[in-house]
Amino acid sequence: MSDINKENQQLKHKAASATVTSESTADSTGNFMSGKPADRATETNVTPSSAAQSASAAAASDLPEQSGAQATIQTSAESIHQASVSDTAGMAVPSSVPARTMVVMGAGSDIARAVIREFASDGWSFHLLARNQDSLDRISADTAVRYGVRITSSTYDAAWDIERQTAVWKEAMDTVATGGGHIEALFCAVGLLGNQKEDEKNPYAELEVIRTNFTGLLPVLSSAALYFEERRQGKLIVISSVAGLRGRASNYIYGSAKAGINAWLSGARARLAASGVQVLTVMPGFVRTKMTAGLPLPGKLCATPEQVARDIKKASDKGSNVIYSLWFWRFIMAIIIHIPEFIFKKLRNL
Repeated sequence: MSDINKENQQLKHKAASATVTSESTADSTGNFMSGKPADRATETNVTPSSAAQSASAAAASDLPEQSGAQATIQTSAESIHQASVSDTAGMAVPSSVPARTMVVMGAGSDIARAVIREFASDGWSFHLLARNQDSLDRISADTAVRYGVRITSSTYDAAWDIERQTAVWKEAMDTVATGGGHIEALFCAVGLLGNQKEDEKNPYAELEVIRTNFTGLLPVLSSAALYFEERRQGKLIVISSVAGLRGRASNYIYGSAKAGINAWLSGARARLAASGVQVLTVMPGFVRTKMTAGLPLPGKLCATPEQVARDIKKASDKGSNVIYSLWFWRFIMAIIIHIPEFIFKKLRNL
C-alpha cells in the first residue's frame, strides 16, 4: 500500500504542474463565415488516476483563455496516445485496446456538451468539431480532466465548401488513426433556429438556416456514412426536431430544413441497415438551451440538455432508429400531423 500511496503523490505532483502549449490556428471571433481549418488537429489527452483527479481539475481551472489555441494538457507520464482504464485498485493504467471514438459536430452546443459528458462517462474518446477553437480548447480540457479520455479537435463550419468539409472528415480519420483507433460514431448537433418573421423577408438568411440545418451538413454526414458502410459498423446520430414533421406558420423555414434531414436520415438508415450501421434520428421538442434563450417556452413541455443526452445514450445502446425527447412528443406530434389542412392553416400560432 505504501508503494501505491507514493505513486499517487507523484501523480498529484505531475497533475498540479500540467503544461499548456499553444499555437494560433483559427479566428477566435466565432462568426458564421469565419475561421480557417487547423493545420493539424488539437489534442488534449489526460490520463489521471483517481487519486490525481482533484489536482488535475485545479490545474485546469487556472488555464488562461487562448486565442485560437492549440492546447495539450498532460498529467501523467503515459504516452500521449494511450487511453486509460482503472484497475481494481483505482489506479489509471494504459489500455491495450483503443477507446471507442466519437466525432462530434457542433461540439460547442449545449446538447453536444451534455452528450459528450454522457458518453465520456462510458469511456468514449472524442474528436470535436466546432467553429471556435477557444471553445473547443475549453471543452476538451474540461472533459479530459473529468473523465481521463483522449480528446482531439479541429475547427469546422457548415458554411465551408464541400472540399474543405471533406478535408475536415479526413483529418478526423487520420487523427483518430494516429491514436491507434477508429471512428465508431458521429454525433451531429449543428443547428441554427433563425428568426422566422425576419428570414421570410431575407432569402440570404433563409438559405443560411437551410444550409446550417441540412445541406451544409451533408459533406461530413455522407463521408461518415461511407466510412461506416465500408467498415460494416458504426453509429450516425443526428439532432433533428419535431418541427420537421409538419410545416407551421411560426417556423416553417427551420422546419423545412429539419424535414430535409429527416428524409436523408431515413434513406441512409435503409441503405446502411445491411451493413450493421445504426442511424439514429433524434427528435427533441422544446429544449432549454442558448439557441432557445429568450423564447416563451412552455415549462412543462421543456427538456434540459442533460435529459436529451441521457435519451440519446440509451437509444444508442439499444440500437434505436428514431427517438423523441422528451418521450411524450411522439404523441403530441401524432395529433398535430393528423389535423386536417383546412383547420391547420388557421392555427397560425401553433
